[in-house]
Amino acid sequence: MKNLLALLLLVGLAQAADTPAAPATAPAAPAVAPATDPAAPAPTVDPTKPTTPAVTPATPAPTPEPEKKKEKKKKKKDA
Repeated sequence: MKNLLALLLLVGLAQAADTPAAPATAPAAPAVAPATDPAAPAPTVDPTKPTTPAVTPATPAPTPEPEKKKEKKKKKKDA
């Protein structure tokens, strides 16, 4: 059994050596920030306005009201 596994491993390595390498592809363009006009004034922040958070917190789910237990009616015994 071990001989069979070794033989399969050798065959797989031989096939991998025979196959041509994949053609080299050009590297992807690097991510670049959008161009900004250097002559444009920097955006200003109004200190009188409150800042809003970037991510709003999730609202918690409403808690369900506990179920009311039904009162059992007492059966009257016939005399």
